[in-house]
Amino acid sequence: VQTATEERRHNLARAETMARLGHFRSTVGTTEFNWSEGTYRITGKSPESFTPTLSSVLDFIHPDDRPILEQYRRDVLAGLDPPPMTLRAVKDDGQIIYIKSWSAPVRANDGTVTGMFGTLQDVTAHRQAEEALLEVASVARLVPHAAGVAAVVTHESGAQLLGAAGHV
Repeated sequence: VQTATEERRHNLARAETMARLGHFRSTVGTTEFNWSEGTYRITGKSPESFTPTLSSVLDFIHPDDRPILEQYRRDVLAGLDPPPMTLRAVKDDGQIIYIKSWSAPVRANDGTVTGMFGTLQDVTAHRQAEEALLEVASVARLVPHAAGVAAVVTHESGAQLLGAAGHV
């Protein structure tokens, strides 16, 4: 028989899988992060062979996006609530994925920032669909007297997006 706590953990893990979502937490004064199963799944890492530290997380982030993450982390640990950000990450197989992350400070009862808590979501499919639609729009602009150009982009998940450009 599952306890209420076990059921909540199971439901959280299930929700993270369905939403391609993960969460993490870090504490001021340490360099290690506590990752959920969903975060390991998104990153393609294993809790048995990978310890998430500030250094290893930065290594995972695309080199051009590392300064963005470092500033975002500094802002959160300074007590700010910055808006979500989207970063590129490079998996061990070289695949580039897009991760949307949102973090907030964790505070002690006296208001002192003691760490940060955040979520991350794999938005790669969404980003690829956006890029495909931009490409369709770009092609449509090249056709000078077209009455209209439309395209259907089908993602591997089966989701379809319709892009259209009117009279150009």
